[in-house]
Amino acid sequence: MISTVKKVHIADACLYAALLLCVCLITLQSGSSPLSRSMPQTDSSVFIYVARTLLNGGTMYVDCFDHKGPFLYVLNVVGQLINPRWGICFLDFVFLSWGIILAYKGARLAFSKPVSFLGAILAFLYLGKR
Repeated sequence: MISTVKKVHIADACLYAALLLCVCLITLQSGSSPLSRSMPQTDSSVFIYVARTLLNGGTMYVDCFDHKGPFLYVLNVVGQLINPRWGICFLDFVFLSWGIILAYKGARLAFSKPVSFLGAILAFLYLGKR
């Protein structure tokens, strides 16, 4: 019985490690990654600019403006405070990890482990291309 339980836990740990590895690859390919050769897209650039303006003492919606809500800018400020170069990429990793694990667990309610794993990975790969 104990060896069966250990095998199940090891298999689940390997599955989650594979999901996190996929998240690493997706995150490092995104425009917010410092390793990316592409420039951040227009919206991402604006969010970074507003976050840097706020960190330099500017006032939201007075010194800089975009029509998004303040929570998005606060997340970018947190990313800039973590590390100006890697912080937003780190937050991308954290939230993508959380999302892909929730997608996997949600798929597990209806499908087997391999189908759920493949579905979660393919869904996030598709979202990453958009």
